[in-house]
Amino acid sequence: MIRMEEFIQFIANYAGWQAVKKLKITPRTDPKTIMEFLASLTMSVDRKVEENLRKIISLDKIDSFLEQAETIEELKSRELSRLINSELEKIPDKNTKKEIEQFCRVYAARKLLKKQGIIFDYADIEIPALKKLKRIKK
Repeated sequence: MIRMEEFIQFIANYAGWQAVKKLKITPRTDPKTIMEFLASLTMSVDRKVEENLRKIISLDKIDSFLEQAETIEELKSRELSRLINSELEKIPDKNTKKEIEQFCRVYAARKLLKKQGIIFDYADIEIPALKKLKRIKK
């Protein structure tokens, strides 16, 4: 049986973001290596999602709200909804508004959970090989 070469490859080259990440998978590649590789991709991609969200709307008021927020329940608050909706007024298309609202809600949840010290993302796991990438992220 001929086995095709297996690999994971990610290439980004736009607006100051040059990233080439490759992992060749052989029969000796352990699952831990694959998990660490995928977690490193997550960190890089998540950072770029947030950067691009900030190009569409301002997150400053949402950030200020989240700095004061003390419980996860505040993610469902009218105040957060009001702040998000005030930013969405700048977007004319109804479908785009709904999509950006969802991005904002995920952004808010991620930020508040992190503030609470809750590990919710694979990129938050202490992986020695990823310490350099985490420093760059901050």
